[in-house]
Amino acid sequence: MGRTMAEVTRPNLKCVELKARVHMDFKILERFFSRKNEVYLISLHGQLYVLKRFKDRARADTEWKFLNALFERIGTPRPIRREGNEILMEYVRGKLASELVNAKTLAALAEWLASLHSLNIRKGDCILRNFIVTEGGKVYGLDWEEAGMGGRLEGDLIDVCGSIVWRYHMDVKAGLSLCKAFLDFYACRTGKAIENLRDELVNFFTKRLEYRPELEGRITRIIRELKSDNLPFF
Repeated sequence: MGRTMAEVTRPNLKCVELKARVHMDFKILERFFSRKNEVYLISLHGQLYVLKRFKDRARADTEWKFLNALFERIGTPRPIRREGNEILMEYVRGKLASELVNAKTLAALAEWLASLHSLNIRKGDCILRNFIVTEGGKVYGLDWEEAGMGGRLEGDLIDVCGSIVWRYHMDVKAGLSLCKAFLDFYACRTGKAIENLRDELVNFFTKRLEYRPELEGRITRIIRELKSDNLPFF
């Protein structure tokens, strides 16, 4: 259960605690959805920021490391300050990529990932809701706590495709068509392709079933469709 607004208004947010006491100009405006951490939209001195509170310090270390390494190179929120398990960062206005699943968004996301992978960095947890698309079409990557150097970079592509199919669970064939468009955009930029997309997606959803058993019906239906012979061109 999420906390009530009364409980959310006065959390122990160490990162801004001193400034809030001194300036009395600190407000929590919204708590964003997150299964792993506490993420808030806050107002501090009249400016909007995101404050992220991690349950695991090692994950905070990883996110802080990659935000600082990348914010001037590709689209990521600018890190502002860190205290312990809390990171204060830039608030990026826009919509989640999961709300804008179309050719334009997928082309921009493929370009963004190609740039990231050219640095031999994998993002991790590379689902559509972990990206913001601004009004001007610029992509920003969120949630860097699972990022790392090298490894299986194509795992990021499978995460994107899995979240596309998840959104199109009532029409898996249409979802796979969008996946193919996304992968084609990426291949044009990098010359790299994904083999056996359907097998990769079956593995993606099989793993998802392990930690989302309450969604068993929807997940097993997607897996069944992915294994069917009605999708011969994937």
